[in-house]
Amino acid sequence: MEEKDFRPDYMKVLKAIRSIGHLPQDAIRDIVDNGFDASASEVGVYFNEKPTRAKDRKELNNVIIVDNGKGMSKFELTKSLVPADTGRDRDAETELGKFGIGLLASGLSFANKIEVITKGINGYFYTYISYTEKLQTRSPMNMVRPCTPEEVALINPYLKSNPTGTMVIISEIDRLPATNRIVDDLRQQTTFSISRGYYHLKDKTVVKIDGKPVRYYDALERNNCIEVSREYKIPVLKDAYGNTLVNEFITVSMSMIRTADSKLVEREFPALQNPTQRGQGFSVVRNGRELCWGQTFGMWKTTDPNNQFRGEIRYSGKYLDEYLFDVSVTKDRVHILDKSVYDKIDEYRKEFFKSVIKPRSVDQKTYKDAFTALMALENESEDKTAVKKTSVTTSGKTVVVQQNPFVVKLLSIDMENTTPFKAMQILSELREDAQKYQTASAKTASG
Repeated sequence: MEEKDFRPDYMKVLKAIRSIGHLPQDAIRDIVDNGFDASASEVGVYFNEKPTRAKDRKELNNVIIVDNGKGMSKFELTKSLVPADTGRDRDAETELGKFGIGLLASGLSFANKIEVITKGINGYFYTYISYTEKLQTRSPMNMVRPCTPEEVALINPYLKSNPTGTMVIISEIDRLPATNRIVDDLRQQTTFSISRGYYHLKDKTVVKIDGKPVRYYDALERNNCIEVSREYKIPVLKDAYGNTLVNEFITVSMSMIRTADSKLVEREFPALQNPTQRGQGFSVVRNGRELCWGQTFGMWKTTDPNNQFRGEIRYSGKYLDEYLFDVSVTKDRVHILDKSVYDKIDEYRKEFFKSVIKPRSVDQKTYKDAFTALMALENESEDKTAVKKTSVTTSGKTVVVQQNPFVVKLLSIDMENTTPFKAMQILSELREDAQKYQTASAKTASG
């Protein structure tokens, strides 16, 4: 009887991992995770550009991610670029990594080559993988060797005084989505991804992009939103095997953020942080690290009136991964597996929509309509009898300033807090004023 070899074809596995669907910015964030899982207190990301003749065009030479963690042993480094293996046991309760293919899948998702230089307690070691070479050799083995003096000189300036650390160099980059600003877009998207991703770890971690610390971003904008819910805790009493759990729960919070034109909130990346259909929904935070955002879980349809809704679901991965939550390999999509948990979250969401999102959205629309009407009324009321003149002395000169009472009243309105009733009251008052001015103007003309 003929024996068959059932070992998976290495290149098919490598191709599948390469096409797993990582967005470049999330791929870089995945590599940053590895640094913090190695006990780093700081991780730096550097986008190094190629010199080009065209001043208005930028090209990316490589991306370097370097951390001051504990580094890797030779054994760990050997395993670091092997599919589905890390060479060490992971702590599901605290670590950010999950599947053990982060470095390989992340790096190859947008480039051909990954190099790793690490300094651990046993010295400096180097390894690399080149997808182009693998297509030729088809060998699953990766060379690991002591670093050359040049490689030591490459990592040391980044480590500074830290005794250990790891540098990952992603080069031969050829799989980035084509845009008019490829390098700038990737830098901005990566900064935004990290600023959201590590918000709950902000007191424990520092990430720098090209040497500049990332400003962490609270997706719920708790400190300056229109309204934020209390924290709801859903207790989890059993694990997947029926074992009793103590102090294990899922935390749910919700908010209604301010509009894009609000003057009360400052957003570093307005195009990415302003309320939109894509951004409305839940963030899912595992072990303090945001996995994904804008998740509706099919609970509602994304429509413009709900754009200002933001929610957050936080949980620990120790007991709940693959039991209550199914996380995609790219860690950018999550499914809720338990129907009772799903229903409870949806119950909280419905109540927030009913008591906050819907009435506040109606208030905003009513106010916007009233404000538009006020502006139209002001534009129509340019009768000179409605204009007062005020003398202002500046730099020794007297300047006559025309003050339209409609403009004065409009500028005095608190746009963030005016209720629909108050807006209609103001509109009524201005309409009465307009009628008085028209009557006075008619008398002046007839006299």
